[in-house]
Amino acid sequence: MKKFFIILGLVLTISPALANKKGRMADGDKNIFGLPSFIFQTYQFPGEEKGKTRLEVKIGLVNDVIQFVKLNENRFRAGYELTIDIVDKNMSQIEGTVVNREIFASSFRETNSRKRLNKESLNFSIAPGNYTIHLDILDLDTRKHLKREEKITVASFDAKSPRLSSLVFLETKSAEDTDLEQNLPKIFMHEDRDIFVRYVLSGFSQTDSIKITYLIQDWNKRPIKSWKETLLAERESVILTRSLSQHIQVTGQLSLKINCSQNGKSVDMHDNFLVKIRPRVGQNSPIMASAFTNFEVFKYIMRSKEYKHFTSLDSVQRQNFLHDFWKQRDPSPETDFNELKEEFTQRIQFSNNQFSVISKQKEGWNTDRGKIYIKFGKPDMVRNQTNKIGKPPLEIWFYRKSGKQFVFRDKSGEGDFVIIHQE
Repeated sequence: MKKFFIILGLVLTISPALANKKGRMADGDKNIFGLPSFIFQTYQFPGEEKGKTRLEVKIGLVNDVIQFVKLNENRFRAGYELTIDIVDKNMSQIEGTVVNREIFASSFRETNSRKRLNKESLNFSIAPGNYTIHLDILDLDTRKHLKREEKITVASFDAKSPRLSSLVFLETKSAEDTDLEQNLPKIFMHEDRDIFVRYVLSGFSQTDSIKITYLIQDWNKRPIKSWKETLLAERESVILTRSLSQHIQVTGQLSLKINCSQNGKSVDMHDNFLVKIRPRVGQNSPIMASAFTNFEVFKYIMRSKEYKHFTSLDSVQRQNFLHDFWKQRDPSPETDFNELKEEFTQRIQFSNNQFSVISKQKEGWNTDRGKIYIKFGKPDMVRNQTNKIGKPPLEIWFYRKSGKQFVFRDKSGEGDFVIIHQE
C-alpha cells in the first residue's frame, strides 16, 4: 500500500473516495458541488383563454444565496421579495407580480446548503409576441438585489398548424415513490430514479396519425439514441409523458430533440439536460462514457518532455506508449486492476459531467476547474458565491492537507469558471 501512494504522488494527488468502486462517481463529489445556486427558466404551453399562451416562470434559489438570521439555537430565518415585470417592446408593463417569502432552517449548516432548491412557480396568461422579463430578488436582511433580464418570444398555440410546448424534465421522487416531480435544474444524479419528459401537442388533426421522433445527442451534437412512436390526437391538446431512462446510454451533458410530423407538416422542440449518474433500469451499474476522448488530457500528468514525445507518435504508437505508461505506474502489478488508471479515468469522467460548457463546446477536462480536479482530486471544501446576491460569481476550492486554495470566476456568465487566484 505504501508503494501505491508513492507512485500516485508522482503523477496526481489521489482521492481514496474516488477509487472505492469501479466505474462509479463518489457520493462525496456529487454532494460537494451541489445544485446551481440560482435558476431562472420560462416555459410555454397552450393557454385556457383563446388567443393567449400560458407562460410559466420558474425560479430556484439554494439557501446559500440568501442571508439567514439566527432566531434561536435551532431556528434560522431568511426572507426575500421577488418582483417580476413583463414588458413589451414599448416598455409598457403587460404582466407582473410581487411575492414575499420566508425560509426557515434548523441549523447553521443548513443555511449554507446547496442540496435543496427553494422554488417559485409563477403563471401568466399572455398574448403571443416579443417581451422582456425583468426579475428582481431583494434580500430582506441585507437589502441587496439579484437582478436578471430575459428577452422571450411568446409563441401562439391557436394556429391550425402543429405546435409543441416547452419540454419539462421530471423524475420519480424516490425508489419507493413513483410520483413524478419536475427536476428544475435538469440535473440527474440518482441511479434509482427514472427520468421522464412531459410536453403538450396542439394543432394536430384528430383523424390522422402523428409520427414522433425522439433524438438524444451529446454536448457536441453527436447522436446517442433515437426512437419513434405513432399516435392519434384524441383531443385538441394532448399531454404526453414519456420515460427516457432506458434510452440514456451515457452520462454527461445531453440534449433531447422531439420532432412531430403529420400530413407533411412538422414541428420540433429541444432542450438540454445533464446526467451525472445514469438510471440503472435493471442493470447492475450505470455505464459511463469513455473518458479518453482527447489525448491532450495527458498533459496534466506527464512531464513536459514525456508529453512532447507522446504527441509526436501516431495512434498505434500512442496506445503502446500508454500501455507502458500505466504499467510502470501500476501500484498493484500482480492484479489486473490498475488503481491509478481507474482514478484518472474517473476524474476525467467527473470533470466532463460536472464542468463542461455547452455554449462553448468545451469539455469539462479542458476547463480550469477540470484541470485542477484531475490533478488534485476532490477539494475538501467548496465555497460557492455563484449568483449570490450582491456578490461576484466565484467558486473557491480548499485542500486542507496541502494548504492549496483555488479561486475561480465565471467571467463570461456561461458557466466557464477560470482561475483568478491560487495559493
